[in-house]
Amino acid sequence: MRLVRIEAHEVVVPAHPGAINSAALDRPLHKLERDGSPAWSRQFDEVPKLLLVMEWDDGTVGYGECYRDHDWRVVAEMSRALLGVERRSIALQDLPLARCRERDGFECALYDSVAKAHGLRVVDLLGGPVRDRVKVG
Repeated sequence: MRLVRIEAHEVVVPAHPGAINSAALDRPLHKLERDGSPAWSRQFDEVPKLLLVMEWDDGTVGYGECYRDHDWRVVAEMSRALLGVERRSIALQDLPLARCRERDGFECALYDSVAKAHGLRVVDLLGGPVRDRVKVG
């Protein structure tokens, strides 16, 4: 099966009020420089992220999410490198992608695609679940 389409959807996901900072502590938490602004000058939930959709010629669709603060040139180059690739030729442990912020979204979408194509969950490709619940607060 060949990879025939990659879509990238830019979204901004705001945090709930009070979830990042408190009244006593209100400072920007995005640690990277962005658009000419210095590091630590912007709140991280103001920075867009990418949702990736990968479609294979057999109809399988995989989803991935990039870290915030993507570079569109890198996304375009990674997409070009992957389009047309045969699914069985991809070694998930050694992806043909640069190690950068955008890589994780592509890796996620590839794992999701491969798992779906084999009727598995992504966690099954990673050795199975460690626990059935995770506390979130």
